[in-house]
Amino acid sequence: MAASTVDVKLPGRLGDPTLELRTDPRSDPRMVALFAPLGLDVTAAPVPIDRDSPLDEVLAVALASEVAFDGVFGALFADVPAAGGVQSHVETIKGVDGNDITLYVDRPLGAEGPMPGLLHLHGGGMAILNASGSSLWRAHLAAAGCVVVGVEFRNSAGELGPHPFPAGLDDCASALEWMHERRAELGLSSIVVTGESG
Repeated sequence: MAASTVDVKLPGRLGDPTLELRTDPRSDPRMVALFAPLGLDVTAAPVPIDRDSPLDEVLAVALASEVAFDGVFGALFADVPAAGGVQSHVETIKGVDGNDITLYVDRPLGAEGPMPGLLHLHGGGMAILNASGSSLWRAHLAAAGCVVVGVEFRNSAGELGPHPFPAGLDDCASALEWMHERRAELGLSSIVVTGESG
C-alpha cells in the first residue's frame, strides 16, 4: 500500500517568502494603515550580521535595533493619553548576583487592596529595550485596578547589556520573589507574570 502525501501550504512567509504585511490576507487593514507610515508594512532589509559575526558587530546591531524600536514605540503611542489616578514609586532590590535591580511600582491612587498583582517583563526578548520605556502601559494597567511591578532586568545587549543569559531571567526571578514576600504590604490578591515578549 502506497503512502499518501498531503499538500499542505504553510501560513505566512513560511508558505510564501514574498509575502509582506501589506499583502498578507490575514492582516487587518487598520493595522497595515498604522504601520505603513513607519515603513513597517513591507519586508525589512536583511540584518547585516550572521552567526559568525564578531560580538562587537552583533552588539552594535542590537543597540541600533533598540534605538529604532524606541522610535517606533514613541510614534505609535504619541497620542495615547496618560493614565489618571495612579501613584508610582521606584524600589531598588538586590538580585541573586548581588546586583541592584530597579523596580517600577504602579498602583491605583488610594487603593488598598487586595488587588491583582502583575509582574511586568518588558519586551525585547531579554536582549534590548528597558522597563522605563513601558511606564505608560504599566500606568494604564494600574488604572484598571492592578498593582504593577516593572522589572529593569539586565539585557544581553543594548543600553542595559551585555549580560549573558540567565542574568535577565535571574533579575525577573528576584523581582518575583520580592513581590511574593511583600504580598500583604503591596495588597496583592494574586501575582501574574506578564509581558510583551521577554
